[in-house]
Amino acid sequence: MKSALCLGIFFFIALIGFGFLMQHIARENWPNAAAINFGTKPTYAPNTVRALLTEHRADARKYIFPGLFPLDLIYLACLGGTIALLSFGFANPAAPDRLWLLLIVPVGYMIADLTENLALAHMLSSAPEAVTGGTVTLVQSLTIIKLGLWLAGTLQVIYLFVSWLVRG
Repeated sequence: MKSALCLGIFFFIALIGFGFLMQHIARENWPNAAAINFGTKPTYAPNTVRALLTEHRADARKYIFPGLFPLDLIYLACLGGTIALLSFGFANPAAPDRLWLLLIVPVGYMIADLTENLALAHMLSSAPEAVTGGTVTLVQSLTIIKLGLWLAGTLQVIYLFVSWLVRG
């Protein structure tokens, strides 16, 4: 359990550093796509995406590569790994047969984020007229699911941390 905790802390530090690095790279290399905040604020409209694809096609391409693939893949692995490792590190070792349950939320998060990335890449590589309200709603729904699982994972780690403190 101590090794999981140490690795979890390492992943957490990497997550913070990589997050800042990604924000800097995004603002410098694809500022128009980064301004929409696709992965964190699901409030954009189809017209906003169409305008991006019409006026700043290069930004949309850069958002896909290297933004989503590989940079966001690394980020989702760091975040999912942080949640999983810290959960294992703070878990009660008296119930080792149920430790696999702690993987449901981080793995769910990683699957949701990857699915969101694929849908977002498809939307951003489409022709502007192909972007419909349904397409945008699908991507936004996947973003909301991803953010919900991120919140659930954070709450899971906080709960296990408090339990770990109480156990002494």
